[in-house]
Amino acid sequence: MKLRHHSSISEGVDFFGQAQRQLPYATSLALNRVGQHILDALARVTGEVFDRPTPYTMRALRLARATKDNLVATVDYRDGAGKGLSADKYLPPQVLGGGRRYKRSERALSRVGLPAGAYTVPAAAAEIDAYGNMSRGQIVRLLSYLQAFGEQGYRANSTPRSRARTAKVGRTAEGYKRVNGVQYFVSRGKGSMSGNREQRLPAGVWQKTGTHGADMKPVLLAVAQPSYTQRFPFYETAEAVYSERYDAEFSTALDLALSTAR
Repeated sequence: MKLRHHSSISEGVDFFGQAQRQLPYATSLALNRVGQHILDALARVTGEVFDRPTPYTMRALRLARATKDNLVATVDYRDGAGKGLSADKYLPPQVLGGGRRYKRSERALSRVGLPAGAYTVPAAAAEIDAYGNMSRGQIVRLLSYLQAFGEQGYRANSTPRSRARTAKVGRTAEGYKRVNGVQYFVSRGKGSMSGNREQRLPAGVWQKTGTHGADMKPVLLAVAQPSYTQRFPFYETAEAVYSERYDAEFSTALDLALSTAR
């Protein structure tokens, strides 16, 4: 009987060398898969903690993918929303608590009489959209009517003729002036002066209609900076998903990397 010994040391060295070469690719693949799981989990949580979140809010997070040369996958807020407020401005207070950012519309209204630094909330005459927010169309109409757009948007400001069309001022059968449409104006707050008159209305944007414009309702009211309690468990959700999924995803990714290695 002849006995022969076959050493597998060289095969082991080859295997570990190959595994080491494939580690960056496997790690990046695992990070990206876990990142997508986190993104999906946060989308579900968004639908649970917010009342009627807008489509933009549901898509407010993004995944910046890792590569084998940069082993970092990042889930964060999108930083652009066209003309609206971007997610990286309005979501952090929901995650961390505290006050919200100043809106562009609030900054614009401060140029036409709203108290400096005042925040606003929708009031009785506000048009509310399907997501519980003030209609963007009405906000644009207000800013245009009040000529609150700055230099870049000055062409969107209304003219005397367009404001007249909005107001539709006429006369009653008795000859009284009547606002058949709507007129908007800014109140600086009780006790402030508007021309030669002392203002008796709370600070905000108001509309008036009816005979002599006597039917007045607030569209926006000025308030102190709103403060939020933490309600969106962003970090808690991300950490839970990472702890649960990373090891399994890395094992699968490494198997795949080794099986496809050249």
